[in-house]
Amino acid sequence: MAWAARCRLPTGRNVVNVDSFGAAGDGCSDDTKAFLNAWKKACSLNNAVFLVPGGRRYKVGASKFMGPCKNRMIIQIQGAIVAPEEPSEWDPASPRLWLLFSGLAGTRIQGGGLINGSGSKWWANSCKIDRSKGVSLDGARVRRAQNGVRIKTWQGGAGYVRNVRFANVVVDDVDHPIVIDQFYCDSRTPCRNQSSNVRVSNVMYRNITGTARQVEAIRLACSDAVPCVDIVLSDINLLREDGAEVQTVCNCAMGFDYGRVRPAADCLRTSPCGGMTPDDHPDPEIKDKADAPVRHTEL
Repeated sequence: MAWAARCRLPTGRNVVNVDSFGAAGDGCSDDTKAFLNAWKKACSLNNAVFLVPGGRRYKVGASKFMGPCKNRMIIQIQGAIVAPEEPSEWDPASPRLWLLFSGLAGTRIQGGGLINGSGSKWWANSCKIDRSKGVSLDGARVRRAQNGVRIKTWQGGAGYVRNVRFANVVVDDVDHPIVIDQFYCDSRTPCRNQSSNVRVSNVMYRNITGTARQVEAIRLACSDAVPCVDIVLSDINLLREDGAEVQTVCNCAMGFDYGRVRPAADCLRTSPCGGMTPDDHPDPEIKDKADAPVRHTEL
């Protein structure tokens, strides 16, 4: 993922540079220990900036950046962070994570740098997140990828994804620029249908523009039993590379669009699937929508 905006170092803050803790930044040396030591220092300071300098390439293995930290931190990524390319280089004690940030509140990531997961040999695996809220992605560019901005969950899962905002994202030659998939299956055999699922709610997509490789540019595939709630599309402009029109496809996605939205999102629903009214639905979050208007003030 590359950030489109390049941010200057904030003034009046305690800058903790990973280079000061021994990071080589040559793309070959293992800089994991330097990153973790720099994080520990930054986490102990008020108004800290965890700095990954520009013009360098840092190879970092599986790492846990744990909070809580002393104050709201800025993670300033100006250079490139790259994962080990070979699975054999991975720490066997952490086979299912790369960069884990946990226990943090009010943390901001900025800087115009690059995070490269070196994923070609890992695509058979995937990230696992069981609870996520208050996520904001602003100012990214996605090139030649399968998916642009995506939320995926497993049938039979639990937890939630809520209060998420994707804004000012440019996609270039991406199969599916906008995706919610509550039927994701990473098994080599088909996954069985289940009634429980992760709750997805209060998600806004604003100013997402660019080109799609597939006709199905927007795919909002939500669970019949646990539909997506308060999905908002605003100022969307997506086309095929040759200028041809694309489509929005929905299943049990409740929400609305406003402003210019191309392709149109007429498939967004104002009521649950199966002819059920919000008052009748067993999901209390959907019952609440019977009387409460959709609001995205927190975004």
